[in-house]
Amino acid sequence: MPWRRRRRKMRFKDDYVAEVDTASELLLGFGLSEPPDVSLQTWKLEDGSENLRLTVTREERYRVVAPAAAKVMFATGRKPSSKDLGLEEAGVKTDPKSGKIFVDENSRTNVDSIFAIGDVTDRIQLTPVALMEGMAMAKTMFGEGPAVPDYENVPSAVFSQPPCGTCGLTEAAAATKYGSVDVYVTKFKPMKHTMPTGRGDEDGK
Repeated sequence: MPWRRRRRKMRFKDDYVAEVDTASELLLGFGLSEPPDVSLQTWKLEDGSENLRLTVTREERYRVVAPAAAKVMFATGRKPSSKDLGLEEAGVKTDPKSGKIFVDENSRTNVDSIFAIGDVTDRIQLTPVALMEGMAMAKTMFGEGPAVPDYENVPSAVFSQPPCGTCGLTEAAAATKYGSVDVYVTKFKPMKHTMPTGRGDEDGK
């Protein structure tokens, strides 16, 4: 059973998507449970003869999350892999904690002849974004003048059921950038739930 440590669901999405019941419906489809009221203190793995058992320690109490499993996976997110590239010898500055390479708006590092794009710069970790950064970098390097990637309208998706897709600024980001904004919200039912199927899912949400 997956267990979610953070209280906010999909924290990089709009508040409406992250907080309302629809987000719970999306995530519960994966078997995610709500975090406990008591904060997490330590994780402990006990290796049995054939199975692994994951327990969480809180105030001298234990809660078994996965009573029996062949493997336990921690989804801790992505971290830039910048070690063993010789960056220190080249004088390229990196974040000592995360490992990301520091770049300016043109993807240039503090060393004029070295550029960096993609996840290793820890901007937006999406393949199409890395491609956009690469094309902008090529324009900067090969004569079309400095080019700056545009991160304002980057589409992304959560492969849930039903899928969740976003593009552009969140409401909070738009309000910060433009001041007062008008927000319109509507709901619709997927077409497959508008006709009787005989499977008992006609009232699907």
